[in-house]
Amino acid sequence: SSGINAEWPLRPGASLARQLFPLKRTFVPTVSKFCTVMSEGEPKLSKNELKRRAKMEAKAKEKAAKEAAKEAAGEGNKKAKKPEEPLEPGKYHEHRCNTILGYKAAGEAPYPHKFHVSISLSEFIEKYSALGDGEHSEDVVSVAGRVHSIRESGAKLRFYDLRGEGVKIQVMANASMAEQDFEAIHSRVHRGDVIGCRGVPGKTKKKKVPTATLR
Repeated sequence: SSGINAEWPLRPGASLARQLFPLKRTFVPTVSKFCTVMSEGEPKLSKNELKRRAKMEAKAKEKAAKEAAKEAAGEGNKKAKKPEEPLEPGKYHEHRCNTILGYKAAGEAPYPHKFHVSISLSEFIEKYSALGDGEHSEDVVSVAGRVHSIRESGAKLRFYDLRGEGVKIQVMANASMAEQDFEAIHSRVHRGDVIGCRGVPGKTKKKKVPTATLR
């Protein structure tokens, strides 16, 4: 044809269109370049992906175990916590009477036969008020009074405001210094009870009144 450059030699038997407009070969990646296809048609994950998923599953199981442990610990604390006492006078008296009857029914004596008091509360304050902040005496004394309030600081520490003779002292009960079963003894103490304490006089840094560290 006159439209064809004579200087471009044509190959005999080849298509004229392919010789005039040759196709450019391009590389098209297939799925097999990135993953191996299983017989069922689902792609097989690489080793790195399997490791990543295994780590995620392990972390999820560890997190679930920690949450379960926290919930179990919370339930345990709720069960161990002493039930709150009613504040109304009538209900409070009824609650305390039922508690005493429960001790008697279990064959336990709710009241001790005798407790020796070595010093009165007023004498205690007068004698040990001169102690410095954070200082403790080497004396071991026994005092008695009525419990006005109870405060807890964890499971191993109790604070009691003991009143009598028109004065007040603070009693600190520390489980590390207890001579008896700490929880069994202090779970019985309630507001309004008259109790006897034996311990070492001292004074905390924040208290002006001397404190008896209970044994």
